[in-house]
Amino acid sequence: MLPDLLGWALPTPQRSLGSLHGVAVSPLQARTQRSSSRRVAVVNAKASPGGEDGDGKGRGGLQWLRRGLTEVRVALQRPVTLEVPFWAPMVASAAAVSVLFVGVVAADESALLAAVREKVTLFDYILEDISASYVEEVDLSKLFESGVNAMLSSLDPYTQFENVNQTRDLAMLTTGKYGGVGLVISPDVHDKSRIAVNDAFEDYAFKAGLRSGDFIVDVDGQPVKDLTVEQVTEKLRGPAGSKVTLTVLREGQKGKFRVTIERHEIQVRNVPAFGFIGEPDSGIAYIRLQSFGTEAGMEVRTALESMARQRPIKGFVFDLRGNPGGLLNSAVDVSELFVPRGSVVVTAKGRSMDYEPSYRSSRDPELQPSTPVAVLVNGSTASAAEIVSGAIQDYDLGVIVGTRTFGKGLIQNIETLPYNTSLKYTVGRYYTPSGRCIQDKTFKKGEAVLVADSERKAFKTRAGRTVLDGGGVAPDVEVEALKVTELENALVEQGMFFYFANDFAAKHPQIATSDLTITDETYDQFTSFVEKRGDFKFRTRFDDGISA
Repeated sequence: MLPDLLGWALPTPQRSLGSLHGVAVSPLQARTQRSSSRRVAVVNAKASPGGEDGDGKGRGGLQWLRRGLTEVRVALQRPVTLEVPFWAPMVASAAAVSVLFVGVVAADESALLAAVREKVTLFDYILEDISASYVEEVDLSKLFESGVNAMLSSLDPYTQFENVNQTRDLAMLTTGKYGGVGLVISPDVHDKSRIAVNDAFEDYAFKAGLRSGDFIVDVDGQPVKDLTVEQVTEKLRGPAGSKVTLTVLREGQKGKFRVTIERHEIQVRNVPAFGFIGEPDSGIAYIRLQSFGTEAGMEVRTALESMARQRPIKGFVFDLRGNPGGLLNSAVDVSELFVPRGSVVVTAKGRSMDYEPSYRSSRDPELQPSTPVAVLVNGSTASAAEIVSGAIQDYDLGVIVGTRTFGKGLIQNIETLPYNTSLKYTVGRYYTPSGRCIQDKTFKKGEAVLVADSERKAFKTRAGRTVLDGGGVAPDVEVEALKVTELENALVEQGMFFYFANDFAAKHPQIATSDLTITDETYDQFTSFVEKRGDFKFRTRFDDGISA
């Protein structure tokens, strides 16, 4: 399974995604480039024994600086005459102060870069000595990644080095595209010799004949029993147009069968479901947004327009539950569907940012201001999803329903590194239109410290309601999630629902084209199925104490 992406591309005034792909220059790069040019200028000035005329008294080093300051001091003391333009002292003063400022900044940055080079040199020596002379042979790549990750983990959990595979996965999560067959897979809980198919995308693997509940036993003739899910995923991916052959087992079907699938550029949808809910004439539209990839705003807009063509939208339910976030630009795109044109959606602040960019809506909202809106959130609603829900709440454009959101108010930049790797690192915090940062933790030596309730500050929405910072987005209407029992957890973790669904589908093929109704008889069939399998184990947290 791919990791959820809770980070962001670095915000730019043009809201470009270039920084994700090494096109745009990050503030850190720009600062380094600027400081490099300053260092060169200062070093050249110090190295030059003379000025333009080579007489030792020109514009070189400290001599020129002392001479300039002396002239400035004399000029400032001298009355202004027609022979001396009135702006000359000001220009000379400004030039002298600029030289002093640049010199101090360049000296500070030179010291910083010297310290960085010292640590890099030490790391180089250590890595070389260990790889060459350690008592046992070491994996150099793993050793390097362990060292780098240990360093970065001391900052916060979102600052990470991404190796080749992780960089590719990160690009897939942000763009929503990858070359593959369109399968979601996981290990079989009870049989390690096969990989379970959790989902088969409709236009890809499903079209080729694979179904949820199938089990893959080999890929291109190689058994999967000795492979991890990540390794199987690697084998399934590849350039669009290439092919891969799978050997598959299916419940209710005798023996194995082979499926050859052509790889495509897979487009993972940000909006997996939308439509009208409730009574046919209610006009209540529903959209589930599961991620904030590059096309999130367009997909939500397209879904709204599609439903509006069917009937008037009288109310809207926007489901952001379980949405881990994604791109900042996409959060702004989605927010534009609700907030008035010209409204601030989010503001970014960070040490390496030369300014505090505010992102404003550049278009009219898709929904009428009078349309009732309910935004569904929970503890897994994070980052970009919190920007959208926070903007809707701050402008009093809808009601936030559910439980408090995750509370991630940090921005990550993704910097392209050599050898197809990348660095994802925290560069700032974002603030909702009311001015609050919803980050609920600070990090000290890599350890998370929750923001205390006493430290949370109050802000006002457009209508004057009080909202707090430092703890995610609190719902306007709190609805507790259904609590899952220990028994239900055990049934899920051991795959009982998954195996029963496979068995049930094999015995009732008509459910593929008809509505499914769960009855007491279905429940009895499930309990009987679990008992007959004989491999379900359930122990409560009290069993050990009772046995003792």
